[in-house]
Amino acid sequence: FNMHQVAPDTLTYNRPWKLPGADEIPLFSAAHFARHPMDSTISFNYVAKLKWRFLAPMEATFDFYQYTSSAGGRVTERMVGSIPASTDDMRIIHQFAVTENYLVVPRWNYKFDFTFDMSMMKKLAYMCDAFKFEYYKPTYVDIIDIVAGSRVQFQLPIQKGVHAMNTFERRNAKGQLEIVMDFPTLTDPRAMDLNEHCLFDIYKISILTNPQYLYDNIPWDTTIRRFVFNLNTFERSIEDFPQSWQPRDSQIEFPFINPNYSGKDYCFAYFQMWQLKTEDMDLIKYDLCTK
Repeated sequence: FNMHQVAPDTLTYNRPWKLPGADEIPLFSAAHFARHPMDSTISFNYVAKLKWRFLAPMEATFDFYQYTSSAGGRVTERMVGSIPASTDDMRIIHQFAVTENYLVVPRWNYKFDFTFDMSMMKKLAYMCDAFKFEYYKPTYVDIIDIVAGSRVQFQLPIQKGVHAMNTFERRNAKGQLEIVMDFPTLTDPRAMDLNEHCLFDIYKISILTNPQYLYDNIPWDTTIRRFVFNLNTFERSIEDFPQSWQPRDSQIEFPFINPNYSGKDYCFAYFQMWQLKTEDMDLIKYDLCTK
């Protein structure tokens, strides 16, 4: 199992990292690569793996591994923690976040239908048959202690989010530890029934070249949301930031912050803004501090 290494300053390809534990690679790798540098010589990288246990009934877990890379390119592996997964509610972990001390794993309501019957091959070939949205269960956010491996789970009203903006630790006025997670989400998660319409149809040429159809049928109403999880009281809160961009009827996605401030309380974020009605795309800068 290799992860390929590219120098971030020059984009020079160095070499693949040959990771230990190749015999443990799962049937399905379920998460993106998350990086959180700790100092100038060592970096810690985290990968989620979905592992199947072919028992009766079938079991699965999301296992999270830390890969430590030294300046010489040596990589060591350590398992951090696990999240049990249900095959009848197999959420998609598209992206998870890293703070100084925690992995923050949102499991949005997107899921794969892993019904093991004669329809399985069709589902593997045609993504829309397997890709579903769970409207009747909450969104889960699991927070894993990187050192201890312990896990706390929070539940949210259903959300449609994809890409993380920033996640960081802070102390509130009472000195309690909070994890803050910022995400652009659809304002109304029920704006498009993903079990009736295939999300990937948007990439069909006939639809991409029809701006009015996109505007009328593809949900664009986006809200930047802040989810706050209190690790002392186990309470959570949700704050919506103002939709201050123009034109307002634009979809806001693919958030980015200065990577030097990743995992820290930072004001400025950048987004791609897609105006479905005209198919124009812009880059916007958003100030989270002044709103």
